[in-house]
Amino acid sequence: MLRSNEPRQDFPSRAKISKQKARITEAHSLRDLKDSRYQRFLSSIRSPMTRKASDIYLHKFMDHFLMDSFDRLFSTPAEDQARLEHYVQHIRNRHYQPVRAGSASNYINALVHFYWINNRHDKKIDWDVVRSFKGEHIKAIKDRPYSREEVRRALDKADVREKVAILLESTAAVRVGGLPGLVVENLEERKHPGTGQKMYKITVYRNTPDEYFTFCTPETAGAIDDLFSYRLRMGEACSQYRKDHHHGQLFFPADHQHLDPRAPVIREQFDKRDQFAIKRPKHLSKRTIMGLIDETFIEAGVRSREKGGKYNRKEVMLTHGLRKFCRQQMRRAKVDAIIIEYLLGHDSGDPRAGVTKLMMTYDPEDEPEVFAEYCKAVDSLTIYDEHRLKAELKEKDRKLKSVESELYVRMGELEQQNKVILDFLARHPGLMLKTFKDMHKAG
Repeated sequence: MLRSNEPRQDFPSRAKISKQKARITEAHSLRDLKDSRYQRFLSSIRSPMTRKASDIYLHKFMDHFLMDSFDRLFSTPAEDQARLEHYVQHIRNRHYQPVRAGSASNYINALVHFYWINNRHDKKIDWDVVRSFKGEHIKAIKDRPYSREEVRRALDKADVREKVAILLESTAAVRVGGLPGLVVENLEERKHPGTGQKMYKITVYRNTPDEYFTFCTPETAGAIDDLFSYRLRMGEACSQYRKDHHHGQLFFPADHQHLDPRAPVIREQFDKRDQFAIKRPKHLSKRTIMGLIDETFIEAGVRSREKGGKYNRKEVMLTHGLRKFCRQQMRRAKVDAIIIEYLLGHDSGDPRAGVTKLMMTYDPEDEPEVFAEYCKAVDSLTIYDEHRLKAELKEKDRKLKSVESELYVRMGELEQQNKVILDFLARHPGLMLKTFKDMHKAG
């Protein structure tokens, strides 16, 4: 049984490469790599994940028509049109693993981009007609967010790394693709305006066109600090530790032990006896993080293990279900709809929520407003009741101290008023006697 304060060992992903994918991989011959059209296609795709997927879709198309050269992709416009229409109908209607409309768009988009980037008569291909054969978009399964109880059960089984990964997705809505590149310097400390508890501002995809910021709950900040403390105890520290130094505008004295600002927030597992590996943290891949999260939810009994390597869609998506939980809780807490979309990293908004792309105009100067809105949902996003009760106690304690302070001030004012009255009566004893007589008559 693993102890909750020690990360479990990393393990390779259980996703198995199919024979078809293996065949496609082998087809990437030296001839393909030297083809300028193929290289132009790959180098024009910014995202590594999109590049890899588009490469697979392109070669699946070529394999279907037994193409052994990229030259065969360029026939007459009429032949290309007929070939594309036939292919979309084939993947939609085939007996094994038919492709639904949503996934068919990925196949088509890869081919559109290949023809477009190579400037070859793409204007003469009627892509609207090609897309019409993919059929109506129907969800394979109506997915839902995780419940709070399901997330809690997973956290009970998670180690310190997995807790951070799960909480970053469920309370800060960070995509699983944003976790591998998240480093220590992407976290900036903030204080909850009500309880004064520590929170973090998190900059996701820093120094890229997709950069945005979000926040995490005090509960998540505590889990992050626990992870960092564990790593420091094991011997990981900034290479400049034990001498005065700066990181940007921040000064660190020699006796301040801290992690390297460029170190990954979620690092690979290490042998506690290997100081060389401990002091040189490596980033985890998206696939490995997903594998760790999947294993945790399986151990918690929230998800079931796939049999025979076959993947079946679930009622709750593995990692996106955590982001959906975050969105659901923010919406229930009445967080502004535009800010919800921003915190989710949606630069195009969500027309279903009445948020258009033109409304997505937040920038770093709007941080106080975004932070204030996020804080509305902190209680709703807190997973464990004890954390929520602890926050409530701190808030009540703060209010009690405020009332006590006001009471002391009021008592001081009353004492001062009494002193003034007594001094006045002492200087006018006849008036005091007359006052007593009048009070006696009135009684």
